[in-house]
Amino acid sequence: MKLFHTYLITLSLLISPIIGYSQMQTKYVTIFKNGTAFIQKSGTVKTEKGTYKWSENLPEAIYGTFWFSSPTGKIVSVKSKSDTVTKMTEWYSFFDLLQANVGKTADLVLEEDKKVSGDIVSAKGAGLDAIVILKTTTGYLLIKSHDISQVSIKGDLNQQKETKNMQTTISVNFKETKSSQNLESTYLSKGFNWTPMYQLDLDEENSGKLSLKASIKNDAEKIENAQVNLVVGSPNFLTTSQLSDLISFQFNVFNNFNVNNNMFANSASGFYESDSRKVSDGSDNVTASGIADLYLFKLDNFSMDKGERGFYPLFETKVKVEHKYVCNLNANAIVNNNNYIKKYESYSDASQFNHQLKIWNNSSNPFTSGTLIINKSLNGVKQALAKAKLDYTAIENCSYVTISNAPDLEIKEEETETERTSATKYWNKNKYVAINVSSTITVHNYKSTKAHLEIKRLVYGELKKSDKTWKVKSIANHYYVNEGNDVTWELDVNPGEEKTITYSYVVYVRG
Repeated sequence: MKLFHTYLITLSLLISPIIGYSQMQTKYVTIFKNGTAFIQKSGTVKTEKGTYKWSENLPEAIYGTFWFSSPTGKIVSVKSKSDTVTKMTEWYSFFDLLQANVGKTADLVLEEDKKVSGDIVSAKGAGLDAIVILKTTTGYLLIKSHDISQVSIKGDLNQQKETKNMQTTISVNFKETKSSQNLESTYLSKGFNWTPMYQLDLDEENSGKLSLKASIKNDAEKIENAQVNLVVGSPNFLTTSQLSDLISFQFNVFNNFNVNNNMFANSASGFYESDSRKVSDGSDNVTASGIADLYLFKLDNFSMDKGERGFYPLFETKVKVEHKYVCNLNANAIVNNNNYIKKYESYSDASQFNHQLKIWNNSSNPFTSGTLIINKSLNGVKQALAKAKLDYTAIENCSYVTISNAPDLEIKEEETETERTSATKYWNKNKYVAINVSSTITVHNYKSTKAHLEIKRLVYGELKKSDKTWKVKSIANHYYVNEGNDVTWELDVNPGEEKTITYSYVVYVRG
C-alpha cells in the first residue's frame, strides 16, 4: 500500500544554523586551464594565547603549496588536528524528523489507520531497515518507519537533528601573544577551471571579428569581490592530486572534478610567420599582462559562489584571414619496405582538399588555445560553418583552422618508373638500384570562385625537378636507404580551370 506522510505540527521552533566566519578573505585568485587555481587570502584574525584556529571552510590545498605568513608577527608553527564534532543540521526526510524528536511523546498512525501512542525511544537505521522504538503504557513497540503514515508530536517540534562529523582544525601559532594578527595564506587548489571559447564572425572574404569569452567553473569555494587572473600559458605543476598534510584527513577522498583541458594546452601551432599587413585591433575589453612566460587576463571585483558557472567576455578584435585549400597526398612509402622491386608499378592517388582558414593575430593579446566556432551571415542570418580548435597564436603570428572538406576541388596523382639505371648503393648489407620516377598531379576547380591551393607530399628519394615552384624541407631518415622530403606546391586555380604539376625524382629500391 502506498503511504502518504502527513505532519501535524502543534508548535514549530526554527533554529538558524550557526555559520563559522573565517577572518581571512580571498583577495586574489589565479585560475589555470588545468583545473587548479592559486588562492591568496589575507585579513586580521583573532588569536587566543597567540594562536589562531581555522576550522570552517578549509580549502582543499594541494601538497606543498599551503603557506602562511604574517607582516605583524612571527609564526613559530602551524599544526592541524582532526576531531569528531557534533552539529545540528536541518531535516531532509520524514525519518530525519523522527530522529530529531527522540524522547518526545507522539501519536502514530500506522497501516489500516491503526493508532498507537507513546514516547519515541529510538529511531535508527536506513531505508527499509529503519526502525522506530516506541515506549507505550504496556511495553515497547518496534515499528518499521515506512509503516508510519502520520505522526503528531506533543509539545515543541525539533526540526534539526544531531549529526557527528570529522572536523579538522588548523592552528597557526605566533610567538607573540597579541589578541589579533594580520595573517596571509596562499595555496593551490583544485576545483577552479577556465576554458577559452572563441567566436569568429566572417564579415568579408579576408577579415572577420574574433571574440573571446572565458567559461569559468567554481567547485572549490566562494569568491567575493576578489581580483581574478585567467592564465594563458603552461606552468609546470609537479603534483596536483595529493592534498596538503594539514588537511588530508579532512577530505578522505579527493574530489575528482573531471576536468581535462589538455587539449587546450598552449602548445604552439607551429606557424611562425611575420605579417606586415596588419588589421586594426578594434576595441579590446581586457588586455593580457605578461609575467615570465605567462599572460594574465585580469577581472576586478569578481564574485562567484561555489557550484556556479559563468561566461565572461574578455575581448573582441578584428582579424585578417586567408582562405586556402590544403591537400596531403600519400607518401611513396612503398620504397621503404626493403622488398625486391623488379618493376616500380604505376601509382595513382585520388585525394581530397580541406578548406582551411589562416588566422592572423594582429591584436595586443595572444590567442590562447580554445574552442572556436566560425560563423558567416547568409541573407542576413548568421550560419555556423564549423566548430574547431584554435591553437595558441602569438602576437603577429598565425594559426590554421580547418573549416570543411572541399568536394568541388578534384585532385589526382599518377607516377611511373621511366628508367632503371645502373647506379647502385649498398645499405645495411643489401644492394639497391636507382630508378627514375615521373609524377603528374592534376587539379580541377569546379567551384564558382578562384581557389588558392596548397598541395603537400612526403617524397622519399632524391628530388630532381618540377615544372611548378616547390618548397622542399629535407627529413633525416636513419632507418631506410632513401632520405625524406616534405614537398609543398602553392598555386591559384580559376573557376572551371584545370592545372597540372609534373615533377621527377630518383629513388633506390632493393634490386
